[in-house]
Amino acid sequence: MRVVPLTTRDPRRLLDDGGADLAVGYFPPCWPTWSAQAQAGRW
Repeated sequence: MRVVPLTTRDPRRLLDDGGADLAVGYFPPCWPTWSAQAQAGRW
């Protein structure tokens, strides 16, 4: 396991590109997107 600091408050691109497998923290800009994806059954 490797731990690196996030350089942004929005880790979506890093997760989508495979640069990270997990982001831990509080990401308010991401909640609407993630909620919509979960409701659409994409997760």
